[in-house]
Amino acid sequence: MQKSAYYFYSIVLLSFLSACSSVNPIPNLPSHNKTFDYETVASNVPYAKVAQLSHITPDKTLQYGALDEQFIYVWEGAKHVSSPTNIKPSPIVFIHGGCWLQDYDISHSLPLTSALSQQGFDVYSIEYRRTGNGGEWPVALQDIEQAFRHIQTLLQKSTPVKLLGHSAGGHLASLAAAKQSDPNFPIHLFGLAPIIDLPAYSEGDNSCQTATPRFMQGSQKMEEQAYKNANPLNFDLSSLSRAVFMVGDADAIVPANMASHPDGENMLIEGAGHFDWIHPGSSSFKLLLEELMRTPNND
Repeated sequence: MQKSAYYFYSIVLLSFLSACSSVNPIPNLPSHNKTFDYETVASNVPYAKVAQLSHITPDKTLQYGALDEQFIYVWEGAKHVSSPTNIKPSPIVFIHGGCWLQDYDISHSLPLTSALSQQGFDVYSIEYRRTGNGGEWPVALQDIEQAFRHIQTLLQKSTPVKLLGHSAGGHLASLAAAKQSDPNFPIHLFGLAPIIDLPAYSEGDNSCQTATPRFMQGSQKMEEQAYKNANPLNFDLSSLSRAVFMVGDADAIVPANMASHPDGENMLIEGAGHFDWIHPGSSSFKLLLEELMRTPNND
């Protein structure tokens, strides 16, 4: 894969909403079996706007392990797409964020994965153990790898997979992609406001950055080798079919300079905030769709 510098996308903004400086847990979202449209929102959408959204009930729930948190929600795109075509896009595997913390589960990402299914994608969204329920490093990544192997057993060989991760999920997705060794499943990696420079991130003072030592079970000075093993910058991603890292310049949770990788296409989105990527009515979501659609459905 050819290394690239930042691509700058300009987005026309109608208004700015204040950036969120922390993540807040949300109640269970209302679900529906019908498809529906998400209202258009201005860039730098606050988390509260995402918390208000409904989602489509998953078509299946798969267990990849014996524990309560080890499950995968599945949406079958053909059941939810409004205009079926003869072209079936390659499946999406999604890993949610939430600072690696137990308090922030898969719930806040359900509108995003619902919207992706409405575009015809089969979507596999992974829940995993997190800080506070036994998911401290390296357990969270081990859960992701176990879930990914389970998904691969369900897919035909040579099926390219679009692996998406948001925020802390982007960190885990990048590591999972780097460690993937099965050539039968080419990976197109999409990091959405991903935490890529883990050591630098752990030294910050926002609410998610200060959660990093809890996830890593110590500071960088205390757990130097663990931080090296958990740092996506220490892994070569050039063998991936594609690696795209997308972050907004108004992101108050993941700074843009900690969300890029030298082996990827690094896109800095003007005016976008941290939660734009998981709100299906945002300009950033539309940009993500464009990138997903232009990525080949074969390797």
